[in-house]
Amino acid sequence: MRIVRGERLGTSGWLLALSVALISCARGDDRLGVKQSALSRTPWQMNRGEGLVVFPTPAPSHGAVGEYDFATIPPAVDLFWGPAPDEDIIGFDDSPSSLCNVAACFSAGQFTYFQTFVDVPDNVMVTTFTIAFSGIDDGTRTTIFNSDHPGGAVVPGSFVFLGGTGTADLAALVKSGEVNRVVVTHVDDCCVGSTLRSAIVVLNGQTVSTGCSSDADCDDGNACTTDLCNPDGNCSHADVSCDDGDGCTLDRCDPAGGCSHDNQCPDCSAAASTLATLWPPNHKLVEVGVQGITDPQGQSVTIRIDSIRQDEPTNTFGDGDTCPDADGVGSATALLRAERSGTSKVPGDGRVYHVGFTATDPDGFACTGEVTSCVPHDQGQGAVCVDEGPLYDSLSCAMP
Repeated sequence: MRIVRGERLGTSGWLLALSVALISCARGDDRLGVKQSALSRTPWQMNRGEGLVVFPTPAPSHGAVGEYDFATIPPAVDLFWGPAPDEDIIGFDDSPSSLCNVAACFSAGQFTYFQTFVDVPDNVMVTTFTIAFSGIDDGTRTTIFNSDHPGGAVVPGSFVFLGGTGTADLAALVKSGEVNRVVVTHVDDCCVGSTLRSAIVVLNGQTVSTGCSSDADCDDGNACTTDLCNPDGNCSHADVSCDDGDGCTLDRCDPAGGCSHDNQCPDCSAAASTLATLWPPNHKLVEVGVQGITDPQGQSVTIRIDSIRQDEPTNTFGDGDTCPDADGVGSATALLRAERSGTSKVPGDGRVYHVGFTATDPDGFACTGEVTSCVPHDQGQGAVCVDEGPLYDSLSCAMP
């Protein structure tokens, strides 16, 4: 039977306690002989456990191994954990024993628990991890918890009995790359004394290679990361930038295929005027649009006329004095005047209008371009315009 002193939290993952336990470890580098950032241990904590436990049959000796079958190690997050009397070496002395005048020797046990957490980076190999016990009344046992031993592993040779000393060697059971929990279970099974005066920890380690010696060793098979082997032997995998600097592409990365750049802007390369030739030259304004724009997503585009220029002056000999020669900037359609120069003083070679535009899709992606329309000199030998370039603003009246 068990006489329980109060209730504790139910069993839960012991790692939940580490955020509190590690913060409380304000020292440790001097005590352990290693840098805190490389290998660290928290101060000893104490938990008085489940209270007096009556054994079904008397134990054969002080601190007998079989007594620990009736011990229940509290979870790491148990509310009854608190600082040990001496956070460096435990320094526990609960004499006179609580068993005095309560239970006969070996018929019951009072268990007290002590825990510490050892943080071992994944690139550190523990070379020495021992706990030397002395001043024991009536016995101790050491258990280690980590991912290799989630239920706890009793450290071989860690049982220490009344009046004796002993050293528990935990180095072979420590797991690198995680926080290891170490619990010392103390049992008091007889009046008068109940002590664990000293538990001296020696903890040392050395940095080792984790197997990364070149960037090739760090290949994670993901085309969207840059794999790098760092000087400490750890791999890093930074995201690849697929930005090609082109505002018209959708840049993305596929882990198998790498970067892709999907065009989003409309294509203005095949743009043409809806009216390539204006005839007759009757000085009237003629509607001219832009055609031939395509969109990679098949969306409709909106045309905006940005500029209209021509290769002849807007007001010169033989053009009818009807300046300005165009309209429609800011709209979807240009208005071009069907006229050109053609006198003995200015014989002319046909007029070419240059219409600048912007085509925009519903997503806001756009392309720009220019189309031309010709007002030929005549329908004979002068039926083909000679383009001298966008020299004059068609909306501005000025004599050459």
